[in-house]
Amino acid sequence: MRPAAHKPTVDALRWYERGTNALRDGAYFQASQMLQEAVKADDKFALAHARLAEAYIALDNSDGAKDELLAIQPAMANASSLSSLMHCV
Repeated sequence: MRPAAHKPTVDALRWYERGTNALRDGAYFQASQMLQEAVKADDKFALAHARLAEAYIALDNSDGAKDELLAIQPAMANASSLSSLMHCV
């Protein structure tokens, strides 16, 4: 009865992988650019938004990080409401 999880597009996944590799390498500006592309390719890719927020924090861009975290808030609200429903069953 659980709705299917969002499956990111192939293009978004490619950009996400490149961006997370750049994050691991400490190349935060490049990571932010690649993760922005991932979000452009698939705006519902919550993990890309979260990693982009992480890159923004490393770049001292707290406003950008806040915006990215707010972008995933609806997905998180749905996840928590689903979790509540699952505990009732």
